[in-house]
Amino acid sequence: MRKGDRETGQMMSTFGICEMCGHHVAIRQKAHICAEGDKSNSNILLLCPSCHLMFDTYLKPKIYKALSLSGVQGLPESWTTSIYEQAAKASALKISEKTYITTQWLADLWQQGRSGRQLSRSSARQ
Repeated sequence: MRKGDRETGQMMSTFGICEMCGHHVAIRQKAHICAEGDKSNSNILLLCPSCHLMFDTYLKPKIYKALSLSGVQGLPESWTTSIYEQAAKASALKISEKTYITTQWLADLWQQGRSGRQLSRSSARQ
């Protein structure tokens, strides 16, 4: 295999066959079968960018649902929703945390105005 293929541990590989669609492509990306799993070659598919996107956003959740309905247990948690839904949840959580810190800082600032004590932005995070 060429430099950049499975053995080298590179994020992308040049010139090869997509393991999902079978097309010869200029760029292949490493797609983790189970995000929770190890980073070994047995947990990696070399996919073209289109198949990588399809695998992460559409196929994993669909396979999860079908296997769950068939009674299979212990499926990877990362398969429950698409990567976009996972990113949106993580982003919303981060925004929520920042909003709480800002709200707390403003409440402390208001209290400072009432008590006359000094307040720094870092003290609101403690």
